[in-house]
Amino acid sequence: MQNEPIAWRVATLTFLIRSLQFILLALSDHCFSDYDTSKLLLQSVDRLHNAEEQIQTSLSVPALSSGHITWDSVFFLEISKRGYEHEQFYAFFPLFPALSGLLGPSMVPVIALLICVTSSVVMATLFASLSQRILQNPEEARMAVLCLILNQACTFHTVAYSESLFGALTMAGLYCLYCQTTQGSRKWSGDSHLDDSAPPPTKQEPDLSTLLGTLTPISQPKRLSFTHLFAAAFFFTLGSCTRANGIINCGYVAHVSIEGAIQAWSRQEVTRSFLYLVLGALSSALVAAPLAVHQVQGFRVFCTNPPTPSSIHTTILGVEAGTGIADAEQDGLWRPWCSEALPRIYSFVQEHYWGIGWFKYWRLEQAPNFLLASPALMLTWCGVWSYLSANPRHLLTGGFQKTSASLRNFTTTSQALPKSQKGHTPIGEDLGASSMPEAIGLAGEPGGFHGLRVAVHIYPWAFMSILSLLVMHVQVSTRFLSCCPALYWFLAHLLTKAETDQSSVRHNNAKGRGMRGGILKTGIWGVSLIYIALGTLLFPNFYPWT
Repeated sequence: MQNEPIAWRVATLTFLIRSLQFILLALSDHCFSDYDTSKLLLQSVDRLHNAEEQIQTSLSVPALSSGHITWDSVFFLEISKRGYEHEQFYAFFPLFPALSGLLGPSMVPVIALLICVTSSVVMATLFASLSQRILQNPEEARMAVLCLILNQACTFHTVAYSESLFGALTMAGLYCLYCQTTQGSRKWSGDSHLDDSAPPPTKQEPDLSTLLGTLTPISQPKRLSFTHLFAAAFFFTLGSCTRANGIINCGYVAHVSIEGAIQAWSRQEVTRSFLYLVLGALSSALVAAPLAVHQVQGFRVFCTNPPTPSSIHTTILGVEAGTGIADAEQDGLWRPWCSEALPRIYSFVQEHYWGIGWFKYWRLEQAPNFLLASPALMLTWCGVWSYLSANPRHLLTGGFQKTSASLRNFTTTSQALPKSQKGHTPIGEDLGASSMPEAIGLAGEPGGFHGLRVAVHIYPWAFMSILSLLVMHVQVSTRFLSCCPALYWFLAHLLTKAETDQSSVRHNNAKGRGMRGGILKTGIWGVSLIYIALGTLLFPNFYPWT
């Protein structure tokens, strides 16, 4: 990665914020009593397995890490130590627990936390390069990185959860697909002397986002190599080993492969076009493979070789775990999902133990959780609508229809703008298509959130929001969507627009726009900070949270 000082600046800021929240989580756990003390049962589990191991664990795991072992962390760390002992453990994918257990059971909590913090740093650094590649707008790219670092699900990118590892692997795959440049391109520019052709910097008011430096546009590669395609598939496959929704990343590989095939066909490179399609299909299958392997492993354990009562530990890890053991004994240890035409342990566990399914969460008593998820979901739907309004034909044709007329319209309108307005996010009266053009990227291509390169990232973002609303525990939407790049690009678009609105107050005396811009900025950052504060207070004390 070129211009390493800026990458280090992003990494350092991410590390400092995650470290600060780690300390605040520990203080919160120390100062407030737990709502649910189930995490203390882990000590009983250790004693049942190996008394000597419990002594080692108590000596090697600092008290600071105890506050992080709540909710799903309990399951992740137990899988790291014991493996998939219980049926409900198959709701969690194996890569994060496997990495956490590399140095033995006694070090699992510490290694898990180190993995999460390191992954957060890697995720932010790669996302910065990706944002500059896709957006071609330095202001929005810088703001997007800050939005990711201070996202609403910040708590879950600090504790022993799989979100940060999955996010880092996803960004690594996207980096391989979209950030591999040809000769002479620059990825970062923290100082003006690094780009002799760059215009002199304009005077800006001090802002937290300036800590990240200035990012300059990156040139688009002529074509994607097969090596980069397989490298992306490799990282996406690891992501699928981390979380079930990693299978959605198949779409990126398929999209790039189809686009490469179309471009090769247009150059009359028939063989290369065919290779793109074949290798794209193989890469997509590779990304989907971990989900299939996970299902097969569950079938092998519970259906072809059912466990005996003596092999099932009766220690309860929460209410769901105890219920699962009782059901297994009542059913004679033969699980009902084994008799299905297509046995799927993951789907069964999610529905049976966690009540996940179509509209199953749509009950009146869950109204507070819908309210909790509303900021992330509303941002998603507004962002999708905004992009659809700006580029309907491009989005509805799979992101392949890049008409020259669209580029000419953007370029012509941009040239008619005053110089002071170029490079800014447009001022719009609503969240739909703006009356002013986006920043212009390379070769006259519209940049910013409404740029043509963003389209492929809109589809998984929209799909995951629908899945969150209709199928999952809706409050999980906040962290479920936290690995979607388009979420932060839309936030950056809104924040940059708000700054432009406030600037218009000083230059054009447009008080109404300035007030709207101030309210928008305050609302976005206020919600993020409130969620971070609530997560820091509630999560370590085992209170219900996202």
